[in-house]
Amino acid sequence: MKILFSPSEMKSELGGDTRICERNFIFTELYEKRLQMLRAYADFVDKASEAELCKLFGLKKWDASLRENIFEKGCAKALLRYTGTAYRALGYASLSAAAREFAERNTIIFSNLFGPVLGGDALPNYKLKQGEKFGGIDATKFYRDSFSAALDRYLADECVVDLRAGFYEKFYEMKHEYLSFSFIKGGKVLSHYAKAWRGKVLREIALAGACSEAEVLALRLGGASVLEIKQIGLKKEIVLEIS
Repeated sequence: MKILFSPSEMKSELGGDTRICERNFIFTELYEKRLQMLRAYADFVDKASEAELCKLFGLKKWDASLRENIFEKGCAKALLRYTGTAYRALGYASLSAAAREFAERNTIIFSNLFGPVLGGDALPNYKLKQGEKFGGIDATKFYRDSFSAALDRYLADECVVDLRAGFYEKFYEMKHEYLSFSFIKGGKVLSHYAKAWRGKVLREIALAGACSEAEVLALRLGGASVLEIKQIGLKKEIVLEIS
């Protein structure tokens, strides 16, 4: 079982004893590719104007502390680093030890800066607005071109549940059948509120230790019921109706 997930722009201030290094990440054979991106980011942050950085970070007001070099920052597990709506709904800290380990090993988060990382991989605090480029680099294309083959191999024999928001589907395209969820309330497809439901689905998968399509379909999601299941190409979309 592998769950594809989005990052969040909200992050914790947690530090840690480790700094960015090869052992922090999945796909160690591609660590030099990550470093290429991270060095370009660090160089841009060091040299860019305050206006350029406000745009890159999605800020209205400049904070000089944000020029701190990411290579000098302490790292924490990705599932603790990200704190947005989906992560609050996941409630990682309140999971059982077994469920936390499951989420760490089986959640692949598509970071705007770090690319595909496991939930248990260690990241420093950083800022990068979704879709922003720096130094002429398109992170989406960079990671799609550099990591897709490794992801193909890694996911080849797995049951995959894709809980990513649409933007992060650009980082990697599935090559075999997979499960996905959409959420409807009052006849309308949820957008922002869907973030919380993606977190809830991940939480229930982790608690159940689900490893197959049948186990995912058997999950009990309080406040939601399966309206229909649609096959769209390789995607089997589970449509949940939210009460």
